[in-house]
Order: sequence, then structure tokens, then C-alpha cells
Amino acid sequence: MKKFKSFLVLALALMLALSVFTGCGKGGKRGRTNVDVSETKYGTEYPLETGDAKLTVWHPLNTVVAGLGYSTYADTPIAQELEKKTGIKIEWIEPDSASSGDKFNLMLAGGEDLPDLIRYSWSYYPGGPQSAIDEGIIIPLNDMMDAGWAPAFTALMEQYPEIAKEGKTDSGLYYGAGTIAPERSLNTTAGPIIRIDWLEELGLEMPETIDEWETVLKAFKAKPGCKIPLAFTSMQGIGCGAFIGAYQIGYDFYQVDGKVMYGPAQPAYKEFLTTMHRWYKEGLLDKNFSTTDAATVNAGIINDEVGASWNALGGGIGVYTNANPDAHYGGAPYPTHKKGETPWFGQASARFGISMAITTGCKDPELAMKWLDYGYTEEGHMLYNFGIEGTSYEWVEKDGEQYPQYTELVTNNPDGLSMSQVFATYSQAGQGGNYRQDVRYLEQYAGLPQQQDAWAKWVNTATFDHWIPPVNIADEDAADYAVMSADIASYRDEMYVKFVMGTESLDNFDKYVAQLNKLGLQEVTAMTQAAYDAFQAR
Repeated sequence: MKKFKSFLVLALALMLALSVFTGCGKGGKRGRTNVDVSETKYGTEYPLETGDAKLTVWHPLNTVVAGLGYSTYADTPIAQELEKKTGIKIEWIEPDSASSGDKFNLMLAGGEDLPDLIRYSWSYYPGGPQSAIDEGIIIPLNDMMDAGWAPAFTALMEQYPEIAKEGKTDSGLYYGAGTIAPERSLNTTAGPIIRIDWLEELGLEMPETIDEWETVLKAFKAKPGCKIPLAFTSMQGIGCGAFIGAYQIGYDFYQVDGKVMYGPAQPAYKEFLTTMHRWYKEGLLDKNFSTTDAATVNAGIINDEVGASWNALGGGIGVYTNANPDAHYGGAPYPTHKKGETPWFGQASARFGISMAITTGCKDPELAMKWLDYGYTEEGHMLYNFGIEGTSYEWVEKDGEQYPQYTELVTNNPDGLSMSQVFATYSQAGQGGNYRQDVRYLEQYAGLPQQQDAWAKWVNTATFDHWIPPVNIADEDAADYAVMSADIASYRDEMYVKFVMGTESLDNFDKYVAQLNKLGLQEVTAMTQAAYDAFQAR
């Protein structure tokens, strides 16, 4: 997925793409790409009458599930309920998350022995999902959708055509059944975090502009006990708009009126770096930002040593509040340069996320398609988002309507499990898969007043006016794109640290841009423009 992300995520994706590209060449077609839909073996009412039929699903074992002592997803309450509700037996193929990339590559290089379905971010495949189809790895879903094998998924794609564009190849083929997030608020769950109680103590207003942030950080620096006014790891938050978005650029590619641009090569990027260098020099920004890790930053925040940072609703504000209830951690708006402007960028994710694809090794595509479709039915929607009725949620009246409210098994677990731990075993909430996310899940997961307030602030950006959605680099450009993009991102990150710390003078900014161009920035920009244009034409 192309979004404003840290170099670590980008590098890992590119490494994976290159290794897959090497392991599965163009000559390795595996057979069927079209499905015979002339005959229907199963009904339309769940549970289906499937006899001894079984599907194999490649699905990396969630680290939270593994940490709770489950050796297989099959033993979790949701997997057992899913089998009961659908009537479809599942054999889970579960590499651990740490080695799933290597095992994915080995699986694709292993010839014909493919599972029926694979859960994966197919936009990371070299050449995109179209190449995965052309190389005979996965099969398009269009014929099966037209045959009526997936009425719920098909209806959603018709209801949300802009989301449907993210789930297709440039040729119009649906490559998998993905996580669908219709409400924009579901796409934004992280942003700037600040000590609101410190603001109140110092008589300061919530900062909205870069100048107001500088005033606040200077006041924090003078406050006894505050060791670091602003702390985050070198890339954390930068690629998501805090604070680069105030300069109306991104940390990666973005678009303005359809024209693709690269933020770290724009003149405004020098202004951003000038501010960050000044903050670093004056002790407003963590001196160790280039080497510190998230655990160190979090410890500083919880121990009343840090005034502001960047993190998520649950993993940030929720964790900090539980660990230090005497403090008031809250969200700050994504900053702007001028008062009253709408922030250009913030954290955002794709509206069609991680998906389940049917492989060419699947012997029963109809059964696989109907299993996928269950996640989009009303019953499947409730199971995937809220778990088991009467156990993990119950219906209550709220504002005159029926509302699926989590039970104390989730909100106040008797075994001391967190909500995210319970979610991992009773639902798919917060995870990727073949279902539509429900905003009511996040309303409760981020249920603290300070979380709700932060969420409302972070959603208020123009990110989707400028971001580049999941696009497919042309197949003939994929290898060059991967190499040049990795080189450009590595150099960008290296120079970001040097410019901020002052080990490289900003007088050399033009030389830095020239080096980006030598590394292929213009070529990569052209490839991205072509991919974006093709996406818009889907």
C-alpha cells in the first residue's frame, strides 16, 4: 500500500518484492486463471452443506494469538465459530509472523503446491496483483462474482466504487477479498500526542501551528522534570505528517491536482528541515532521535519526562493513560503553517486493505469464494467485528438504536487480558481479512474521552486529497522501481538525520536534491505518475 510510511516499512516491502521477483519468474505460469462457473455445487444459505470438503488457508499466526499460548488459529473461539457458521472446514497454514516473508517466497518458488487461499498485501507483489495473476499464482474473482457466488462482496464493491478501485488491477480484475473501511475515520488512528495537563498548568493553548508548537515546546523545556519536550524515533510520525505536513508536502510521493510530486525534493522540505534543526539545536527535539527506539520513547512519556510525541489511539494514549492515570495525555491537531488551515497530511491507511486471494492451486473455487463472501454478510460482519453474541458482545439500546456493545470479557477481562488480546481470539477487529470494518468497534476500543477527542482531531486533515492510493507499478518497471526506490529512500533518511543534527549543512540542500536525481528520482516519479494515472482510469 502506498501511503506516507517509515523507511523501515518501505524497505521491508521492497526486500520482499525483490526476493519474490527472483524466486518466481515470468516463465512459471501455474495454470488456470479463469474459473468454470457453469455449475453451482453449494447453496446460498449458511451453513453450507459441504460434506467432507475442506479449504487450506495460508494465514500467518498473529503474534498476539501466539503470545496467548495458541499454537494454531484453529483453536481460537472465532475460528471455531467461523467453521460452525459457514459449514466449511479450514486447515490453517500458519507460519510465524517473523518468518512469514521468507516462507511466502519459498511457497511461491515451490511449484504447484499452493494452498487454496493466501492472506497477503498483494500490492507489495512485484508488478502488483496483476503480475500475481499473470504468473499463475492467484485467480481473478470477476467471473465468480458475476456468477453470484459472492453477492455480499459484490454489493459492497458496487456501493463503494472508489474503494473498489483499490481492490482491482489496472485491467479491472478483482484480485482478492480485502479489509474494507468505508468510513474515513477508520483509516486514521494515530497522530500527535501531548500532555494536556502540562498545557493547562503553564497556561498554554493547544498548539495548532508550527510557531505555536515551538512556543509550547520551549515552555515544556523550562518545566522542571521535563527532560525531552518532543520525542519520537527518527522516522516515527514524520512520514505521517507530523510535522512535515505543515509545509504542505509529504515525506514520500503525493499528488497535487493529479501531478505526482516527491516531498523530500521540494523547496518546502528545506524549510521543514530548518525548523527541525533549530528545534534539535535548542533542545526541543530529543537529542537521541536518530537512535532511540519506541520502548525508550514510551518509557519517557509514562515517566513524566516527555511533553509530546506521536502514536496511536490504543497503543499510545490508551497505554499511557493506563500506565500513568494521574497524567492527561491527549491528541493535538496535525500542525499547519498558518492558523485556520486544514492540515494537509496525517496518518492514513488504504480503504481496501490486506486481502485473501484464491490461488491457482484451489480445487474448489466456488467453496473458497463463498467462504470469503461470508465475511461480508451481515452475520459474518458481526462475527468478524464483534465476535460471538452473548459472549464477547451483546445488543443494547443507545441513542434510540440497537448497538453491539462489548461485554466485560472484552472491556474488563477476568484474566487481565487487554482488549486487543481478546479481539485477536474472538474477532478480526483491528486485523486484516475478508470483512468490512465497523466504526462501532473503534468507538469502543478507543472509548476514553481523551481518545475520542484525539480521534476527532486527527481525522480532520486533507490527507485523502493528496495521498497516492495503492497503485501498481508497470510490470516492465517493477525491478528498476524497487531498486531505485530503495536507494532513494535510504539516502533520504540518511540525509534527514544529518540535516536535522547539523552534521550536514543545509547550504548543501541543492546538492542533496541533485543526488536524489542521480539515484533515479525523476524516473521513479514518472513510473509513479504512470501508475497513478492508470489507477485513476480503472
